[in-house]
Amino acid sequence: MGFDRLARVYATLETLTFGGALARARSCHLSRLAGRGGAVLLGDGDGRFLKQLLTSAFSGQVISVDSSPAMIRRAERKIGSGSGVEFCCQPVEEFVPPAGFPADAVTAHFFFDCLTDDALDRLLKDIGDWIAEDGFLVVSDFAIPASGWLRRSFAKITLWGMYRFFRGVTAIGARELPDIDGALRRRGWREIDRREWRGGFIFSAVWELGQNPDYRESP
Repeated sequence: MGFDRLARVYATLETLTFGGALARARSCHLSRLAGRGGAVLLGDGDGRFLKQLLTSAFSGQVISVDSSPAMIRRAERKIGSGSGVEFCCQPVEEFVPPAGFPADAVTAHFFFDCLTDDALDRLLKDIGDWIAEDGFLVVSDFAIPASGWLRRSFAKITLWGMYRFFRGVTAIGARELPDIDGALRRRGWREIDRREWRGGFIFSAVWELGQNPDYRESP
């Protein structure tokens, strides 16, 4: 089933639900990609972030990975021909960059929330195996605010409705928000920058792998 059924209306649904908050989260760390050799966009959907990336100071190679053919078609139309972007239509969990690709910047905007805790852990292990030594990962997603009864309640109710909707329409495997920050830290990632909106319900953070030489070999 996937996200094909939502491809045409996804951007509209997002704007009606969250205004411009998710768009701001996607773009807030865009300047960090300038000067990087290659960017891998995981679960990039309809190409809105991709279009921003291509019109920014970034001039490297790009691979956009998404499992939805309809989303990729919309992304291709959005950026036009001659962009040099390589689109990979496959489950993100199965993706491995081609040999020689300089994967020193990886983005996952509102994608990790589609995964179970186990699936996220496996994916982070795989990313750690193929990302460049000096690479970083930009994650934008949702979180339960750390404090504030009203904020926490609003986040939980909103997420409950979102998971009910997306499980019914797209058949995602996740039933609840995975522990994104915890999973990253357990896999040896270190947060170096973070910005938040809606009291911490929406965030975008930059992560880099720590100096532990054994992280890539951990099971």
